[in-house]
Amino acid sequence: MKIQLETLENESTETGTEDSSVSSNAINDMLEHAKSQNELYWQEFQETEENYVPVPPEVGDKMKHYKLNQLFADEASSMEIPQFMIETGRSLFSEHVQQPLSKENLYAGFSLLDKDTVIDFDSVDSEIARIDIDDSDAMPKAWKLQGSTIKM
Repeated sequence: MKIQLETLENESTETGTEDSSVSSNAINDMLEHAKSQNELYWQEFQETEENYVPVPPEVGDKMKHYKLNQLFADEASSMEIPQFMIETGRSLFSEHVQQPLSKENLYAGFSLLDKDTVIDFDSVDSEIARIDIDDSDAMPKAWKLQGSTIKM
């Protein structure tokens, strides 16, 4: 923004200001006002950036907060999380052939209406087990189930 204002000011001084001194004074006044506004906006932006709170206090009080173990702080700060992309064609508004993957992209063209609701468990060849936790002890117990004992 600062560079654009300086460029505009240079162009106004280079172009013919022979029309009248009144119009050139008005342009210079506008440029000075724009520069001062720009400086004020930059100061406000930097102050806002320093005091930035990612979660408003009203919501933050209702959320669970977990502290990061300092042992892993350096590793966590250098970690890069991948952004998954989906192939798209170029559009009128974008030169990009890819866009970030979203929920809408995942279920586009997918419908449960035409899927079968009856599942034949007799054709399943894998082992099925029943796992239960008894009230007396916290250790889970597992039993292998045979085809005749499976009742759904």
